[in-house]
Amino acid sequence: KYGAPLLILDLGTATKINVIDKSGSFVGCVIAPGIKVSQDALVNFAPHLPLINFNAPKKVIGKHTVDSMNSAAIYGTASFVDGMVKKIERELGYPTTKIATGGLQELITPYAETPFIIEKDILLYGLYKIYLKNRG
Repeated sequence: KYGAPLLILDLGTATKINVIDKSGSFVGCVIAPGIKVSQDALVNFAPHLPLINFNAPKKVIGKHTVDSMNSAAIYGTASFVDGMVKKIERELGYPTTKIATGGLQELITPYAETPFIIEKDILLYGLYKIYLKNRG
């Protein structure tokens, strides 16, 4: 749909960045815990911290616990994504088209400096393309 090279950011249970090179080959990926998994682990190991609903605070520096946790979850994940995209493209030696998908992409991508094309249904699109290819 977009041609290669591509970086496909999938924000869900895990935060994944899949890398497709100029030839269209899958080169590899980056996998990190998703923000909900990270929050669950944090609250499990620091039980005095509350479970939070994710909402971007107005400022990065939190003045209370909930804003501080939200800042790390949202702005921290967006910064992680921005940093990894830069490192991946530096490693590849060329820029890529950047696609974002996943259940949590709407929460993170507005705060990333990296411009992403939003594809909510990329999995269904891919499955449909495979169906068309294989139906004979």
